[in-house]
Amino acid sequence: MDLEEFKKSLLFEPTDNEIKRFLKQQYDMKKEFKGGRWELEEYKDKTGNGDGIPELVGYNLSSVWKDITHNKSEFYEHSIKLPETGKKGTGNMSLRYSRTCLQEIERIIKTYMRKGDFFLENCCGWSTFGTMAAYYGYSGIGIDIWDLALKTSAKQLEEIKQVPNRGNLQLCNMNGLDLQFDNDTFNYLYCNPPFMDSEKYSGLEIDIADKDIDSFTLKFETLMKENYRVLKEDGLCTITINDKRDKGYLIPLQMLVINSGFKAGFKLWDFAIAELVKGRNLILRKREYGLRRTAKQHEYVITFKKPIGLKNRKRGEKK
Repeated sequence: MDLEEFKKSLLFEPTDNEIKRFLKQQYDMKKEFKGGRWELEEYKDKTGNGDGIPELVGYNLSSVWKDITHNKSEFYEHSIKLPETGKKGTGNMSLRYSRTCLQEIERIIKTYMRKGDFFLENCCGWSTFGTMAAYYGYSGIGIDIWDLALKTSAKQLEEIKQVPNRGNLQLCNMNGLDLQFDNDTFNYLYCNPPFMDSEKYSGLEIDIADKDIDSFTLKFETLMKENYRVLKEDGLCTITINDKRDKGYLIPLQMLVINSGFKAGFKLWDFAIAELVKGRNLILRKREYGLRRTAKQHEYVITFKKPIGLKNRKRGEKK
């Protein structure tokens, strides 16, 4: 927006101070864009008008991501079927494990990552994020303790081996609560942890999945401390999480995530809500209405930043 457009957007003629503030804001934006992130020229759409954001990130940068699905993602054709849960005949509506919506992951990558970012996907599961990040040219590491998840991740990674200019994804068997990386290793970190015990994962004692809220909280706080430690200063850490019900009552896992991030030393940077088009709750919305509540069709996309200038704690050192 130039000065004339700014004036037209106001009901009254701006004062000198308002004009000075506007011009300073424009100058600060130019400094930010010239700081190695993006060049201003990239913020133009094909018509020469507008700021080019929809062309750059694929949506209008709103914090509410409406009507997102798997098949709207350009990665959809590369996605593989997930393993069966082994619950056939139990009445479950789904016989396969779940994964974060592909379009949601696409928006996370395009919104929060920048050229050259070296990433970690902690609790990588099916490596939906890691493989998509590699698809878009980023390199990083995905870690998990579950052998089935790592085998499936390897198959998913194989699906993009012919994609030109893809990044390198390394898969490792590693405990996300005890990361074997040096401090300040990664530029970006993504984690889609278990929603308590919504799905059964490895079954190992060190698995974060836990039906007990107190035990899950302690594990998650350890997870966030490790995420903080291995992330570089000014780096971003994105967590996707959903709510969980216990006997009908909501357990606000997003609140647990934010509090755990604060305890680890993170600052809250961004917060978005991804509205999922498909899901079992919509199928059962008549039941939900009868219970006087909404059909939960969303995930929270919570992004933290590791502040600059704080003295990093050494590995194993208590706060």
